[in-house]
Amino acid sequence: MSRIRSCFVFILLLVVIYVSHCNAYPLSTYNRWIMDEATGQRVKLVCANWAGHLQPMIPEGLDKRAMKDIVGELVKHKFNCVRLTYAIYMWTRYADENVNATFASLDVPEVVEGIAKNNPSVLSMTHVQAFDAVVHELGVQNMKVLLDNHVSEPMWCCDDDDENGFFHDRHFNPQEWVHGLTLAAKHFSENHVVVAMSLRNELHGPRQNLKDWYRYMSQGAVAIHKTNPNVLVLISGLNYDTELQFLRRKPLKIDLGKKMVFETHLYSWSGIGTLKLKEIWTKQPLNRICANNVKAIDYRAGFLTTGKNATPLIFTEFGFNEEGSSVEDNRFLTCLQTYLLGKDLDWGFWAFQGTYYIKKDQVQVDESFGVMDETWHHLRYPNFTDKFQLLQRKNLAAGEGIAVVVSDCEGNISSWKFVSLSKLHLATMNQHKGQLCLQKDSNSSTIVTSKCICVKDDSLCLDDPQSQWFQLVQTNVSFQFKAKMSRIRSCFVFILLLVVIYVSHCNAYPLSTYNRWIMDEATGQRVKLVCANWAGHLQPMIPEGLDKRAMKDIVGELVKHKFNCVRLTYAIYMWTRYADENVNATFASLDVPEVVEGIAKNNPSVLSMTHVQAFDAVVHELGVQNMKVLLDNHVSEPMWCCDDDDENGFFHDRHFNPQEWVHGLTLAAKHFSENHVVSMSLRNELHGPRQNLKDWYRYMSQGAVAIHKTNPNVLVLISGLNYDTELQFLRRKPLKIDLGKKMVFETHLYSWSGIGTLKLKEIWTKQPLNRICANNVKAIDYRAGFLTTGKNATPLIFTEFGFNEEGSSVEDNRFLTCLQTYLLGKDLDWGFWAFQGTYYIKKDQVQVDESFGVMDETWHHLRYPNFTDKFQLLQRKNLEPISKDPIVNILYHPLSGQCAQVNDKNEVELGSCKTKNRWVRGENATKILLHGTKKCLTAAGEGIAVVVSDCEGNISSWKFVSLSKLHLATMNQHKGQLCLQKDSNSSTIVTSKCICVKDDSLCLDDPQSQWFQLVQTNV
Repeated sequence: MSRIRSCFVFILLLVVIYVSHCNAYPLSTYNRWIMDEATGQRVKLVCANWAGHLQPMIPEGLDKRAMKDIVGELVKHKFNCVRLTYAIYMWTRYADENVNATFASLDVPEVVEGIAKNNPSVLSMTHVQAFDAVVHELGVQNMKVLLDNHVSEPMWCCDDDDENGFFHDRHFNPQEWVHGLTLAAKHFSENHVVVAMSLRNELHGPRQNLKDWYRYMSQGAVAIHKTNPNVLVLISGLNYDTELQFLRRKPLKIDLGKKMVFETHLYSWSGIGTLKLKEIWTKQPLNRICANNVKAIDYRAGFLTTGKNATPLIFTEFGFNEEGSSVEDNRFLTCLQTYLLGKDLDWGFWAFQGTYYIKKDQVQVDESFGVMDETWHHLRYPNFTDKFQLLQRKNLAAGEGIAVVVSDCEGNISSWKFVSLSKLHLATMNQHKGQLCLQKDSNSSTIVTSKCICVKDDSLCLDDPQSQWFQLVQTNVSFQFKAKMSRIRSCFVFILLLVVIYVSHCNAYPLSTYNRWIMDEATGQRVKLVCANWAGHLQPMIPEGLDKRAMKDIVGELVKHKFNCVRLTYAIYMWTRYADENVNATFASLDVPEVVEGIAKNNPSVLSMTHVQAFDAVVHELGVQNMKVLLDNHVSEPMWCCDDDDENGFFHDRHFNPQEWVHGLTLAAKHFSENHVVSMSLRNELHGPRQNLKDWYRYMSQGAVAIHKTNPNVLVLISGLNYDTELQFLRRKPLKIDLGKKMVFETHLYSWSGIGTLKLKEIWTKQPLNRICANNVKAIDYRAGFLTTGKNATPLIFTEFGFNEEGSSVEDNRFLTCLQTYLLGKDLDWGFWAFQGTYYIKKDQVQVDESFGVMDETWHHLRYPNFTDKFQLLQRKNLEPISKDPIVNILYHPLSGQCAQVNDKNEVELGSCKTKNRWVRGENATKILLHGTKKCLTAAGEGIAVVVSDCEGNISSWKFVSLSKLHLATMNQHKGQLCLQKDSNSSTIVTSKCICVKDDSLCLDDPQSQWFQLVQTNV
């Protein structure tokens, strides 16, 4: 009986891992599972990679120990399968060559001496006979074999320039490859130990293309299946077998019966969509990077295990430096384990071997990733068995039905939730309402609670949270256990079962639509796009600011300020006319040496890139930091947008050729079809004298279909007329094109957009503000908001709005506060103009400030210091269409951006919108109750703090008054009307005489301090 010093305990079921080593053969597939055809039960392949593909062309280690003892180590360490690698040339060119002769040609007498001592008979064998001997011994000890074609020419794999990576490389003749596969399949066709054969390990190099992939992978798979229909056929992807996402659009349609299986690989350096990103595991918060990594795996390969056409997927390679010297590897591995367990995937660990006979001309080379050490007698990583015990267990059989057991659960200390982006922190609340997470005690095996580590997505929090990572792993396979219940000082027991956690990750892709909402296809949950506009459409044709700060730091500012999306603007001509032009050459033609100097200092590699490559680099960095990208076609000719006479505004303008426009959209859609671009727009702010509906319907349809056909994963954003303020013509004639669930509309609004007419900025100070706000909201609904209602409701994104962040425009400030209430009333997705603090060049002026920019002219600080408070509730997802929680309200003060909360004195004050205080309407909708209590919002008198108290009398009865419906008014004891108001000297909410609530043209006082809104939420 154990005692735990925290205020809770749970009983951890001690799982006895027992791996069934019955050498099931033949195997077949059933949905996402690999099955034993004889028993009808699932077989989980737990493989070790044993290399035999290098120059000696025999499995490694036979110079170190006897073959049966080596295989005994595999059994001892709970593997049930070996991925045995070979070279095609072994079958097609060297099948009859003697092992001893090969070693003699390699001049490695110390290796020959070792084999002569430990496995003398091997030296007189051919290479194929040596493989036969190893496969036989594996079968004797009940191991299954996955025969892996690793390379064609025997060599270490892989480098992009090794000429051994893709079809038609010097050492990758497709016909010889198919012949070699056929010889291997025939040779082992009567050997029941070989249960699977792969087509090729880690396709790579500059020749990679989908046309040849589909052609030759189909030929190879059919050749193996025709020759040996009993074996599973493993099919690998592109880019070192990290990418299979192209199968989302075009599945591989070949008939292999129930023998088709896909494989994928991942290492710490594989990154998220791009190789060579190992350092990311220590340079960014681990919860964030783990969440991103898992999401990327699901997008690139994991999707194959889901849906009606689900197929088995094996992680045939992953690994880590087992000498413990790589922090990056260790963090990567812990994260990947959670993914493998979440789906209970089959897997193959790289590598089993402790040494190589010869590798890259070095003799008897250590394998730091090897399970075995350099002697082949001991584990290289002593804790390997503990680390992999649950991974090696079959946790799910092919079926459903999992029991969950919990005991009495009183109080917050027995309430738990998964927190952090990684969803691997189990958190509860202690008696002082502080959040605590499960953690392994550093000095024992005890699980305690401790202050949660880096659970918020803070780019500066780089502490290691792995000791607090816990996962509920699904199982429906029975096991034996014995455990004694512990006596606990707290009042409850919590039984931890191994149950499912299906992780929902932030960087959702692809997205689709459901009614008026944008949804993550993987999780079925809503994604709210909170975007910043980052301009890249002006003459330099690269995103702004790279002369001011390093790219990763600029993106870090987006993350820091709680955006999850960037609307990245570009010019069509960048794709159709200037795609190959060098960035430095463009800046030279613009004669802006000070800009070039800044880029050379902060982002020097950009100057040698093409414009498209610069966009690639920015999109990549955005993805690394978990940002989604909305790619926006802003203009055709690179220039500032917009003026009615800029000849860049509507179809058939001088710089708006419809055919070139569609071609540019297609090029962009194709180029970004495999990354973090989740949406593409058709065109920013159509404008000018040529505007007409006939051409709008014709060409917008063509552009939308072109994008969707080229990249069916992205949302397609469709804009309206008159600077994207008008879509009301769709009331009469909807746009009838089939984009699946990918059609989204966008609209823009600024203080000067007016109510149906441009250039009316002054109206915000020349008319009563309640009237003009009410009229403005009504106009938005008429012109665009209607799209979010009715049986054919469609998502609508406010992709542009903004204000002068230097505070000098009263009109902008009033407009913004009004618009905030509209956006929150519908919980719309949005994009703020602008993120950039400066422009390289704008209208022939160099290094121009952007007064509407989130960043200041240095790109280090907010231009408007209160931006975070002002936008905090707007950036939050307040409505979730699939939520089963009831609708409640947040009492919101739009002028400050803050929300009402109740203090210890029962007074109502403004503060962070992270408050848990929620409000509901009571009887006759006149009472406003603090949710979960019987207390009402109550006025205490003019100038006195509002409180929550009993709900009696008129002073706790409220109604919205004024045209804007933003004044909450009650009656005081003398029957006079009082409105909620933020106290001018504190955060307290008081009641005061209502300001301009009657529609009086002469009442021009500013009522914003009295504007309050009940914002609906079920999140």
